[in-house]
Amino acid sequence: MDDVVYPIMHREPKIVFDTLPLLGAVVVDTFAIHVLRLNFKTGKTNCCAVFRGTLSKSVDHALFGHDVPCVVVKSKAMGCVKIPAVRQYLHLGSTFNPKVGVMPAVCHIIVKTSKVP
Repeated sequence: MDDVVYPIMHREPKIVFDTLPLLGAVVVDTFAIHVLRLNFKTGKTNCCAVFRGTLSKSVDHALFGHDVPCVVVKSKAMGCVKIPAVRQYLHLGSTFNPKVGVMPAVCHIIVKTSKVP
């Protein structure tokens, strides 16, 4: 299984923030039921989050306002794990950013090889 997304949305960003550890535990334990262990190294299993709505800036700061942003998950299968929190996710040369969508690898190549006057 590769690059699975578990989207959660709510009009209140604080509810999304509070749900991240719960969702993470469900994901970790569900994978474990199928004898799969997640890799929590940066660039592997990540929490890619964007918050919108009332108080979104303070909620964003609560997650990303640390030297090493992460979501602490307490699962039955792996105990306490830290899932790196990222603003965008790179996979097979494409960048996914929840604010703007996917930027295919070809866009990166064009930008790098184009001369801007």
